Amino acid sequence: AAPIHWLRSLVSKTLALGGWVERCQNSTLLSSPADLSELFNPSVFLNALRQESARRLNLPINSLEIESHWGPSSGLSQAKCPVTIEGLTIEGALFDGHKLVECSRDSPSNSSISNCSVAWVPAGKGGNKDNQL
Repeated sequence: AAPIHWLRSLVSKTLALGGWVERCQNSTLLSSPADLSELFNPSVFLNALRQESARRLNLPINSLEIESHWGPSSGLSQAKCPVTIEGLTIEGALFDGHKLVECSRDSPSNSSISNCSVAWVPAGKGGNKDNQL
């Protein structure tokens, strides 16, 4: 059964990449929520976002830090390339929109959480630290 799940995931991600390519060609990639589970290696996307942010800010890449905000990307006012990530799940806890809370006995082992907006910003210049990861 395990090879079937792997193959389904492979096909699903391959098909999803077509949507990513289309959004890139239409210059709408960052304006719509991104589901990182559709990517084979999400860290490559986050690093590309970091590189583009460094270019737009005219700063060295190692002078940037990632900032997150639960909810719309409007909380990332300093960001040049904010992106909203959807489809996030958490295991072993629940998220009430502001903080982690303990699971009850009948809670599912995995639960969906709200969208999170992220962006690379100049180090030390982050916004509201209370609403970050």
